[in-house]
Amino acid sequence: MALVLPLLLARTSGANNLECIGGDCRGPGYAVYRSGNPGEDEWRAVCGPWKTDFIVLDDNHWQKREADYRSHCPRGTVVYARSQDLFRSLDTGFLAVFDEVIARAKAEGRKILFHCKLGTHRTGRLAAYYELKDEGWTLSSAMEDFNQHISFVTRLYAFHLNSRVRHQILGIEAFLRNASTCQGRAHADCVVVTSPDGPRDPALLEAEKRLRSE
Repeated sequence: MALVLPLLLARTSGANNLECIGGDCRGPGYAVYRSGNPGEDEWRAVCGPWKTDFIVLDDNHWQKREADYRSHCPRGTVVYARSQDLFRSLDTGFLAVFDEVIARAKAEGRKILFHCKLGTHRTGRLAAYYELKDEGWTLSSAMEDFNQHISFVTRLYAFHLNSRVRHQILGIEAFLRNASTCQGRAHADCVVVTSPDGPRDPALLEAEKRLRSE
């Protein structure tokens, strides 16, 4: 296992986890990308004279991320950075902010890149949400896309996480068909319906501030 863990944690070029999943993938207009941690391929794809929004799903230090990303992508902004818990389903508070990021990018012709470390689990479930909601993909197509981004090593040694995310994608699809399906099911593999009156995640508050200030 000591030899396997570095392979799981290291994103290789063979992972093939950079993908444009919506918008103008070849031109300067709105487009949405998913990936693992950005490298040269990602910078070339998403950076240019346009503005780029980054959503980081595996890091609580958005200031450090933004300083690093702007050295590669001068017009880039880290809108959200938070290490999301894979054993807790996506919640309506985060998805509402994500929807705002998408809406602004469509209106202004921005690029969006969201990623975690491997570009598989946290990234995969958010990709499924976007594909189902904004691109009109079928559940089977979104699930196939998730499966295609699981590397061989991750398929062998992270099968529990793979299965968990597949169940969460099923919950996302059920939520999008009928939001009331997930009411009161905080511990099921469904979207967690958060109270608008409850305590807010500081990462979401920062994201909302950045959406309003630019």
